[in-house]
Amino acid sequence: MIEKKYLACMTLFMLLALGGCSTTSSRLDSGGADVDVEAAVEPMVLPPLSSPESSSRDKDENPAVLTLLAKAEQSQHSGDVNSAMAHVERALRIDPHSSAAYYQIASLKLQQGKAHEALQLTQKALNFESASSGLQVDLWELVAVCNDLLGDSHGAMRARERAEMLR
Repeated sequence: MIEKKYLACMTLFMLLALGGCSTTSSRLDSGGADVDVEAAVEPMVLPPLSSPESSSRDKDENPAVLTLLAKAEQSQHSGDVNSAMAHVERALRIDPHSSAAYYQIASLKLQQGKAHEALQLTQKALNFESASSGLQVDLWELVAVCNDLLGDSHGAMRARERAEMLR
């Protein structure tokens, strides 16, 4: 059991460490010109988990994780993205299957203009069974925003439909 947690933590650490080594994404615009997606995306702050049902996640989350996520949210709203990221990463070391933590780190990545990374993190969170229905709605809405920013209007539409089905 401890070995699995250690392996999961090390895997997460490596993914986060290697994420900084990635190159920026690009795609072709309608005129055929190469567009730097990461540079084209304006940093944005997403609201905290907004659905009323998402508060039901609190009963399933580790209290230490909830405290760290609250600190991350405060740091994010005050504009200290690095501090917010550190709090969420610490929360993920405590609970590597926290969908709420993945939502928050995806929101931070989106704020940094890293829509592709945010999309990957959001999709990972949707794979965990721990996500409440309210949190799933928020996650699917975040998937829609990421897809819009990456130029995938069809994917964004499908994600919005999934969010609507869960309401």
